[in-house]
Amino acid sequence: MWKEKAQELYAKGEKVNRIAEAVGVSRRTLSDYFKTLPGSVKAQREVAKKAARREYQRQWDHKERVRDITYALVKRQHEIDVKVLLAERF
Repeated sequence: MWKEKAQELYAKGEKVNRIAEAVGVSRRTLSDYFKTLPGSVKAQREVAKKAARREYQRQWDHKERVRDITYALVKRQHEIDVKVLLAERF
C-alpha cells in the first residue's frame, strides 16, 4: 500500500522527507525502495531537478551579477592600467 503512494509522490517530484512523513515509513526505507525503481522515474526527477536548478541560477544571476560594464568603462580602465604600468616601468 505505502509503496504505490510513495512511488506516486516520488514521480510527482516530492522530497523524500515529505514522502516519508506522508506514508509513515523511514527515509532510509524509502531510499532503499527508490533504488529498486526503474531508471525512467529517476531520470524524470533528474531532469526536473536540473531545470529547477538552472532556473534558480538564472534568477540569481539576474539579481546579483553586475551587468553595467560597458565598452567605455573597459577602455577607460585599460588606459588607466597602461599609465600605471608605464609609470612603474620608468
